[in-house]
Amino acid sequence: MRAASTGGRQAGIVLAGLALGAALAAQAPSQPPDFRSGVDLIEVDAWVVDAEGAPVPDLAAADFEVAVDGEVRPVVEAQFIPLGPAELEPTPARAADSFFSSNSDQPPGRLVVLAVDEESLLFGEGRHVMRAAADFVDKLDPTDRVALLAVPQPAAYIDFTADHDRVRRAVAGLAGRGRPPQGSLNIGLFEAYQIAEYGNAGMEAEVVARVCEDDIGVVACRQLVRAETRQIVNETRRRTEAVRRELESILEGLREIDGPKALVWISGGFVIDGAGLTLREVERRAAAARTTLYVVMLDEPLVDTARQALAPTPRQDRRMQEEGLLAAASLTGGRLLRAGNNPAPLFDRIRSELTGYYLLGVESHPADAERDSLAIEVAVRRAGARVRAGRTVRLPTETADPGEAERVARMLRSPTAVRELPVRVATYAYRMADEPGMQLLAAVEVGAPGGLSPWTVSYLLRDPARTTGWAETLPVTPRLVDGPNGRVLEISLPIPVETPGRYSLRLAVIDAAGRRGSVEHPVRLERAPPAPVAAGDLLVADQALSPTGNIRPPIVAQVASGRLLAYTELYAASPETWERTVVHLEVVGEAEGAVLARGAVTLDDADADADAAVGASRRRVTGIVGVAHLRPGRYLARVRAVHDTTEVARTLRPFRVMAPSPPDR
Repeated sequence: MRAASTGGRQAGIVLAGLALGAALAAQAPSQPPDFRSGVDLIEVDAWVVDAEGAPVPDLAAADFEVAVDGEVRPVVEAQFIPLGPAELEPTPARAADSFFSSNSDQPPGRLVVLAVDEESLLFGEGRHVMRAAADFVDKLDPTDRVALLAVPQPAAYIDFTADHDRVRRAVAGLAGRGRPPQGSLNIGLFEAYQIAEYGNAGMEAEVVARVCEDDIGVVACRQLVRAETRQIVNETRRRTEAVRRELESILEGLREIDGPKALVWISGGFVIDGAGLTLREVERRAAAARTTLYVVMLDEPLVDTARQALAPTPRQDRRMQEEGLLAAASLTGGRLLRAGNNPAPLFDRIRSELTGYYLLGVESHPADAERDSLAIEVAVRRAGARVRAGRTVRLPTETADPGEAERVARMLRSPTAVRELPVRVATYAYRMADEPGMQLLAAVEVGAPGGLSPWTVSYLLRDPARTTGWAETLPVTPRLVDGPNGRVLEISLPIPVETPGRYSLRLAVIDAAGRRGSVEHPVRLERAPPAPVAAGDLLVADQALSPTGNIRPPIVAQVASGRLLAYTELYAASPETWERTVVHLEVVGEAEGAVLARGAVTLDDADADADAAVGASRRRVTGIVGVAHLRPGRYLARVRAVHDTTEVARTLRPFRVMAPSPPDR
């Protein structure tokens, strides 16, 4: 196994590839539609909302008008793609869900990046907006994936995750850490540019008359003003250039994640002047990344807190800071939202608008293939409807087959599941003799069998902070088995883990026909056993399928023979513990339900050949339970360790009792 640390970030690392050294994921939140109607089509994302910010979901292709480089083109297809919770059909909760994960149970959701420009906000400012942003994250649907970073890096950073509580806590703790340009004179941003950049002599005379003391000569004062205005301009440009590079880096990282994304940028200002930077590269990368930029701009105090004086040109300064943000939002089809004392409605509006979009298929011309981007204008023929779309669209370039290594790397880096193949995964964790290392067994089940030729299977095991990870890609020959809903392919993977803790296991599969599937599963490996006994995971199977006692780890065991085989491990703090410990193997309907069946268990020394102290601490538990008297259905196997008269450890695993197969005639 190859260990890969993801620490040591540099600016703009978000979404740019951690330990795998490959491009980002290539799967949309839902399977991409097939736009082919006798002509090649240009795909355009369009967000259409009503006056309240709610998506308008019932438009047809004829309701749109799209101009490409100023020429109106036919809109051949218009598909509304829902992303929000209101469009997801609820699924009943199942007690077994925590034991395995399925990509069919990981429906499409929104991809949201929160970016906070902390240096554009004065030190300590913006806490109310951060609280509103935290509430925004808290209200996202569980299927949504959200990322957070503060700029400039290194600063707060969380990669795409479904752990909304972690992001909520992180963003709530952010605040401004910027300071105004240092200087002895009270000169506004607008005044500085007028004097230093545009040579406005009248403005210079006004500033000299206002800021200089009577005992300073006019010539000396003018020199001070010119030096300070140049310092303000240079410092503002440095900050703006740094933020622009960060923004471009974020968009570049998002480029290879298919489907639309939202980048919520919290800022106090972004200054663009005629002699300074342009946003052409931001526009290009946003179009390639299919990313819409929502800008939340904070109002700044009218008092220069560094000098405790009224800012001389607050409206003009504010307009300069706003123009850059407005331009960036407009170029990406987004919008600028001005945050006052109550910014919560702004974030509610963003969340509402992101619950669905249209994917338009616009007729292309042969000459389009000669260009990598096209200018786009989208309009909608519906009273009261408002449409937003980027001003350019990037055309896909013809590239060679990336190969399986890169394809699995992209799937592992994807924040959403790939569902060409239905995949389920369950894990079983046990301690190794040389603690704190652990052995993780991954049971993988793949539907829609496509042959028994070797498959490419890859996994990525990472901790929530994305600071530590292990990855491996290997060929595997699956086993064809009969499941309750037809034949499936099973794979078992041993994954050694060096350090116990909480992890996320992402697993990707490519079958012999080139079809793909991926799934994410939470893994929790206990760091230390609660005294006096701890239990490993419970592994169960039909005894008829494991006559030698060697159990292949299943997703959910199917028992048709009437005899359930069980295995787990117990870990004690001292050898004396076993003398006063009794182990029970039971079958129940629910975790705290009445016992429906009992079985005898055997405890064996798990490390008979190891050091005596090591061997004394670990026991293998095996047992068989008769379940022939139970009706077909779902049950739980339960192992309990009782020390003296107190239950000290418990482990559970679901299984299904199947109706016996009819005898062959």
